[in-house]
Amino acid sequence: MSDTSQVTFLSALVHLEKRLRQAESVNTLSYRLANETRNLVQYEQLIVWRFGKRGITLSAVSGVDRVEALAPFARQFQELIRHFRAEERGKGLFDLGREEFLRGPGGELLADLPWQHLLWVPLAAPEGVPCAGLLVFREHSAWNEQEKKLFEHLAGTAHHAWKFLQPRLERTPRQRRWAGLALVAVLLALSCFPVRLSVLALGKVVAQEMMLVTAAHDGVVDQIHVQPNQVVTRGELLVTLDQTNFSNQLNVARQASEVVKAQYQHAQQRSFSDPEARENTLLFRAQLQQKQAELEYAESMLQRTLITAPRDGVALFSDVNAWRGRPVATGERIMTVASPQAVELEVLLPVEETIYLKLEEPALFFLNVAPNRPLTVTIERIGYETISDPVLGPVYPLKAVFAADAISGSRVDSIPGARIGARGTVRLYGKKVPLIYALLRKPLTHLRLHLGV
Repeated sequence: MSDTSQVTFLSALVHLEKRLRQAESVNTLSYRLANETRNLVQYEQLIVWRFGKRGITLSAVSGVDRVEALAPFARQFQELIRHFRAEERGKGLFDLGREEFLRGPGGELLADLPWQHLLWVPLAAPEGVPCAGLLVFREHSAWNEQEKKLFEHLAGTAHHAWKFLQPRLERTPRQRRWAGLALVAVLLALSCFPVRLSVLALGKVVAQEMMLVTAAHDGVVDQIHVQPNQVVTRGELLVTLDQTNFSNQLNVARQASEVVKAQYQHAQQRSFSDPEARENTLLFRAQLQQKQAELEYAESMLQRTLITAPRDGVALFSDVNAWRGRPVATGERIMTVASPQAVELEVLLPVEETIYLKLEEPALFFLNVAPNRPLTVTIERIGYETISDPVLGPVYPLKAVFAADAISGSRVDSIPGARIGARGTVRLYGKKVPLIYALLRKPLTHLRLHLGV
């Protein structure tokens, strides 16, 4: 080999080593070994294989972009590699001719493939059994000592890169066994670690004290004078019912009262000279008192069409337009007036999330509008009977009161969104249980519900 050829060969060797060390993954390393080694030595087929949890797999095959694991040729080569790994000579590099291989055990494995010379190159063998390697085939000329030394040198470079990319391959079976036992021990210890059992429930801020605004009589809502969530004062006009009937009744009662009043006054004037008129005076006085009572009743009924606020607070109802022109019955609720300062938390706990809860137990309330600023609440009342919720289904109603300070140290009423009607998620805490129970509680509950045990 001339000096120029040697320089070219060494340059190609250094370039290939650089490419192998720069590989980002085992697959890239395998692909470059299978295809770029041809720049240094000629061969028909080079297979890169490795041994892992799934047994022997072909990482790369020269001239093939992707290796199908279930392809017949892949299974055939896997049997051949398994055969060589089991042999004593498979611990090191060796070459083998076709005729010699066909005469020995396992010769039928590659009898139908067009090859004459085989080269076995192991990459890593921590206890003598290689975990990865190369299988190189050539058709015409046998492998010489220079080519064997070249593959031995490339095997060392590839082994170094392989070890860096996948260090687990260097673990011995005994190390893997101890690592598995240690992992099982850690998992068992963690499964017995006590943790606080917790569940999630739906929470809604409601008023502690609220007064109902109801219809005083059957009628039709004529006008709503306030907007939803508007601050109102005691005696402020909130709702006006339709006044047509009561206004007509008042006019009729007023006119009837005027007629009887005129008759009574006329009878009084005649009573001095007419004995009969004196007797009618008592009758007209009684009729006048009756008409006065009917007039007062008509005035009171007309006045009752004007519904005012029973206290200072916030008017809570859905929509103004939803109430206009709507018929209402006596006692039907139109809105409520509540104090925005006196609030509590209504909690709906789904039946499948039920755990043992204690009164005066703290919990966390995460507002939907401020989930990063949880508020501390205390369970004050637990319902023993379920109610039906249109979204959650059967739930247990709970009541909770806000603590003086939130977790962040801010006052409850200073948190944005902590107002009547605000919703969020409540994390309720129970007793301490093993971690394995906390993880498997829901699956076991669903399994029990489906199996009926």
